[in-house]
Amino acid sequence: MTQSLSPASRAIVVSAALVIVIAGMKYAAPLLVPFLLSAFIAVICFPLMSLLQQKGLPKGLSLTLVMLLVVFVGVGLTFLIGSSLTDFSRTLPEYQQKITAEWGEMLHWLDDHGISIADSIKEIVDPTAALGLVSSILIGFGSVLTNSFLIILTVVFILSEAAGFTQKFTSVNSTGAELPRPDAQVLSHVFVTKLRSYMSMKTLISMMTGVLIAIAMWLIGVDYPVLWGVLAFML
Repeated sequence: MTQSLSPASRAIVVSAALVIVIAGMKYAAPLLVPFLLSAFIAVICFPLMSLLQQKGLPKGLSLTLVMLLVVFVGVGLTFLIGSSLTDFSRTLPEYQQKITAEWGEMLHWLDDHGISIADSIKEIVDPTAALGLVSSILIGFGSVLTNSFLIILTVVFILSEAAGFTQKFTSVNSTGAELPRPDAQVLSHVFVTKLRSYMSMKTLISMMTGVLIAIAMWLIGVDYPVLWGVLAFML
């Protein structure tokens, strides 16, 4: 009979397993990120598809209309991020020079008012690094959007199977002795309903945040306000 692990040993094993899982997710990111994005899009679009079906439209026609909307929005985001990324990359050296000049003026103003900043802090703080971070994020979004065909295909598959998800979930759980069939039906219904409600509310709040940020960027004169609004929404 094997002895149970001590709390310290269990913590080490759990930490090692967590590191392995995170490393696996990192290496599987080219497949994992499009799949998660597809699942997110499918969860958001399923209420609209259900509404169209409740209005009397066939399942195939409802799925086609929803996918046309997804393709239209996806193409718009692709053109927006692609064109903005090209312009942003072209003007990136100019922005870096402006930020460096502003940072230097601020340090000079602090010195004039008796506030000295250590040289070590000046070396660590690099305002231009923010531009590199933003550029890498935009490039990441662009690379994800290049897998648009795979994303659309996955969304179609998820939405086509979503109608029978509750029944399948119920049949899987009802095979065990722990959950009787009525309890499995209630659990699956509550799970699906709360998941849709959460994702719908999260999307609405993120959309409002993106609109407010885009308006704020436009009011204060920041370049590419729509791009920053879309970026805030997607984040």
